[in-house]
Amino acid sequence: MKISKFAGFFNALGILVLLHPTSALALPPNYDALIQTTKGNLTAAQLAPALEQLRAWRQANPEELRIVYDLAALLDKAGNYPEAESYYSQIIQTNLPTNSPTNAPAYAINAVAHAALKNQHFQPAKSAYQLLISKTPNDIHAHVGLVYAWMGQQRTQHAFDYIVQHLPQSEEQYSAKDLPMLVALAELHEQRKAWLEAASVCQKILQLDPQSQYIKRKLVFALKEAGMPYLAKYYADQYPSEFNDDEKYQIAQAADATIIRFGEAQLLYDTKPSRFNTNNIALAENTELTKRFGAQTKTKFDRIVALRDRGNMQEAVQLYRSLLPDVNETNLIIPTYVKFAAADAYLFLEQPEMARDLYLDGLNNFGDNDSNTLLDIQTSLAYAYSEAGQYREAEALTDKMITDQPPMLYKGIPSLEQANPDYLRACIIKIRFLINHNRLALAEKQLRILRAQAPFNTDIQSTWGYLQNARAHPRAALDQYSIMLLDHPTLVEAKVGRADTLLSLNEFAQAKIAMPALLDENPENKSVHMYAERLENYGQPFYKIESIFGRGSVTNGADSLVSAFIYSAPLTNLINDRVRLFSHLEYASGETIADQTATRSRLGIGMDYRSRDWEAEAEVHRTLDAPHLNGVALTVGWNISDAWNAQAAIDTNTINLPAEALINDISAKEAKLNLTWSQNESRQIGGELSSTRFSDSNVRDMGSVHWRQGWITHPVFKFGTDLYLGTSRNSAIDRPYFNPSRDKDVNVEFDAEWLTWQRYRRSFTQRVKLDVGHYWQNDFGSGQTAGLRYEHRWTLENETEITYGVGRSFQPF
Repeated sequence: MKISKFAGFFNALGILVLLHPTSALALPPNYDALIQTTKGNLTAAQLAPALEQLRAWRQANPEELRIVYDLAALLDKAGNYPEAESYYSQIIQTNLPTNSPTNAPAYAINAVAHAALKNQHFQPAKSAYQLLISKTPNDIHAHVGLVYAWMGQQRTQHAFDYIVQHLPQSEEQYSAKDLPMLVALAELHEQRKAWLEAASVCQKILQLDPQSQYIKRKLVFALKEAGMPYLAKYYADQYPSEFNDDEKYQIAQAADATIIRFGEAQLLYDTKPSRFNTNNIALAENTELTKRFGAQTKTKFDRIVALRDRGNMQEAVQLYRSLLPDVNETNLIIPTYVKFAAADAYLFLEQPEMARDLYLDGLNNFGDNDSNTLLDIQTSLAYAYSEAGQYREAEALTDKMITDQPPMLYKGIPSLEQANPDYLRACIIKIRFLINHNRLALAEKQLRILRAQAPFNTDIQSTWGYLQNARAHPRAALDQYSIMLLDHPTLVEAKVGRADTLLSLNEFAQAKIAMPALLDENPENKSVHMYAERLENYGQPFYKIESIFGRGSVTNGADSLVSAFIYSAPLTNLINDRVRLFSHLEYASGETIADQTATRSRLGIGMDYRSRDWEAEAEVHRTLDAPHLNGVALTVGWNISDAWNAQAAIDTNTINLPAEALINDISAKEAKLNLTWSQNESRQIGGELSSTRFSDSNVRDMGSVHWRQGWITHPVFKFGTDLYLGTSRNSAIDRPYFNPSRDKDVNVEFDAEWLTWQRYRRSFTQRVKLDVGHYWQNDFGSGQTAGLRYEHRWTLENETEITYGVGRSFQPF
């Protein structure tokens, strides 16, 4: 136990009062004069000569107790507590016969009691103080000493009851004589870690003794420990001379750290821009702290956390990196909470490997902390795994998060159990990772169960909207988010989800309305930034190139076809930003039977219109080589619902014609109509009718149906099939191009896709397509068909895709 310096000061006063010369026949003649020289505030060095003389006299007169009494008192005054306590048995035991003329004086008993207390020998100290109280019942210092002895024995309640017994019943009756006991009370509260009570007693003491340096310091440190460092800093600033520079820094730093914690708490419960107010104050205080005390390491630790909370991720990472040389050179230990803050910043800045390593390092030293905090860190680590391409590790961690949480919380009584919100949260996190990893059917199955259990849970509702978007049901997603905003108009997840879905539905004008406020109010939200990036991409010009290169493998069109579009940005304020202008260059080529190369090119300009339910393109064009023909192309798409889509197209001058038609200057008009039903992203069934009218009077009518089915969907690998049934007829035969009177075709394509590399919006995918089928031609029999194609697909920034491949097909015609 740490004994109060204040209490020691009062004991010293007692020594000075009680130590006095007396007459004794055996004492040296200059004894009293020597004792007189020890009075007053003297240091141990100043007392040393007198102590040496007393030791010598004690050696010469071992039976003279007066020398023992004075020697013990001076040793205690000089701070030599072990030697002072060595006289304990002589001084205390001589007092046992209370009627003996050799009873030890009070000052000697006080000396050995105080020495025993300082030596943390609390039982002897207690006995000595009880003896002293019996001799001097009005000595407040003796009562205070007994209190400290009990405190040393951890008998805090006993000590507290004794203090209350010896203090006035009303605080208004406190006076200067109660100061020693009040100091003991303050230290008793400290020992019990009742910091607010300790601070309160310190304030009462300062009312009686405003100049007490010891109590001023104790008040400040009690407030700091009570979790009120800002108030502690206020009082420390009132008493600047009582603290050294290091103490002033520690107090100011603790105040700023508390403001940062308050700022974090405000972020959890406040959704308005004002939620950053506390954090802004913390950053300003942190800056002031650096100006006042220099670039201290703790100040940097705090700033990293505050910058993360404020959304200044780049600055947080830069500051963290500046600490790393000290880690290597001076073995600086970075606290776990700082590593987590830096990891959050790295993850936000799309550096998942750095974030992953910091999360793992921090979790190794996390200990038994708050379960909600642990769940937050595990969730962030799972995202780091996923974004680094470690999908198995991410899903294994989310499984562990579920198994670590009991579904129910029990209070010890069967009727008081309740659902564990952390278990539900872990289940939702798991489902979100299933969605992100393309395991959509399993995600929907699990999410339907949770929706039935907690239909009004906002996390479940937003996850349902997220799933509907992933499953190609944007209208269902929009309905979900819109309903959520009716009940929770400030919910950021619903705002971002709704805006992102509107963009998917081509409602650009509506989607961008909320963007400035969202980004300004949520600078720390990654989903807001991702939506802002997508919105920016949508509002820019873009180009599209579609190409097929081949030779002799196409029955009804050109062997090779390149179609390049350049679109403008949406025309501002024109039909709600739904219109773009575009230019279109198309090039067709093929090889004739005579191995001649036939080509035709076409240039057009047009207008593109997109809305939630309709998409349309209108184009006027002209062929650039013979025959010089003008034409019009019109395509209209109707998105009837999430499941049904219809499209009609007319082109009065199509150049997607067989090589023999191209080389013979034959032109054609084409009309198409198709209808598609989509259950979800994995299953689609559709049919198409088309009619092509050639300039040589031939009319080709075609019809087809297809069924596309995805069978395996994993984060890296996908596998599906596409079944195609088609038929066609030509009104005229014996044309230079291939035009059977009637034919039929059945074909099954097997499609395997492997995600080889991915880095956020950039990826590289390899794809293999194998198709087998059968072809029937009227009057010419039938034959097997087959084909093999290998593709690469690069996805770049700004949603740009480049696909190329090689293949070979085998046809009987």
